[in-house]
Amino acid sequence: MTAPLLFRQTVRDDWIDYNGHLSEAYYVLVFGFATDALRDAAGLDAAYRERTGGSLYTVEAHVRCLREVAHGSELTAARPCWAWTAGNCGCCTRCSWARRPASR
Repeated sequence: MTAPLLFRQTVRDDWIDYNGHLSEAYYVLVFGFATDALRDAAGLDAAYRERTGGSLYTVEAHVRCLREVAHGSELTAARPCWAWTAGNCGCCTRCSWARRPASR
């Protein structure tokens, strides 16, 4: 089963660190956007929260930077869920990117 694409964003200027790459904090921001989209797609949207008082939150997160993400790259995030039970959801966000060609 293919994970749904939950987030797409071009890396913004203010997300770039002093080395010209995506700053560490913005990986977590992107994963947070993917969590928000997953929550809404699963029906845990504003109406659900208002009706039940329940919500979704991240208990634990790990970030592995396997390659540098440069300015202007197109980020996408998908979040497959491998376990879903009453009150619990196990997910893994996969973030990938395509580097935008340098402008001439």
